Amino acid sequence: MIAYVTRDASQFEHARTMAEAVLSLPVDIPLYTAMGRAALALQAIQQHDAAAASEHYAALKAVSGIMLLYVSADRVLALLAQTMEKLDLAMAHFEDALAFCHQAGYRPELAWTCHDYADALVHRNGPGDHAKALSLLNEALNISSELGMQPLAERVAARQAGLEQHGRGDTLTVHAYQDGLTQREVEVLQFIAGGKSNSEIAEVLFLSVRTVERHITNIYAKIHARGRADATSYALGHGLTH
Repeated sequence: MIAYVTRDASQFEHARTMAEAVLSLPVDIPLYTAMGRAALALQAIQQHDAAAASEHYAALKAVSGIMLLYVSADRVLALLAQTMEKLDLAMAHFEDALAFCHQAGYRPELAWTCHDYADALVHRNGPGDHAKALSLLNEALNISSELGMQPLAERVAARQAGLEQHGRGDTLTVHAYQDGLTQREVEVLQFIAGGKSNSEIAEVLFLSVRTVERHITNIYAKIHARGRADATSYALGHGLTH
């Protein structure tokens, strides 16, 4: 992770050597294997190696919803998808990373997720992406400034200035949902209101059941729901049903 943040080539070489040593162990220790794979994945992302990114994505997809040292597996998956130019898939993983960090209270990782998510939105440059990127950068700046993450705060501030300069006169808007619901949480809420089970929602959205459960926990907390009946009533009352 240090190598990814600093872009230090010598650090990358050291990380690659250590990761390959872990992956070559005669005994497979799942967490160590995942961390070794994540180290190689971050190097592929830094080098814009789409082929390697595809290989690492396939290997890491099963470990979403956990922390790999100081980086969430969901953010790594998002960055890999972005490297593969599968931008919509990357956005879905970034939403999962946001939900994970918010629920777990991992604020430093949340700041980095907001930063990388904003970069991906700028790269995609679709309707509403510019405004949402600015919102994410604002959250990243608030967290990084409060926690004394100076290098990240400076990087975020520079991106904000560039986006604001580029976006003057831009009329693109982003959906602003009540009670702080994210786009992904609204999607899950819509399926709850439609009567789908957690496993059915997971299948439709290509998520793990654990990730869906995490989204539902966040939704209930934000809208003060005690269960699916309350959530369905909220969705109907706010025009959020399909």
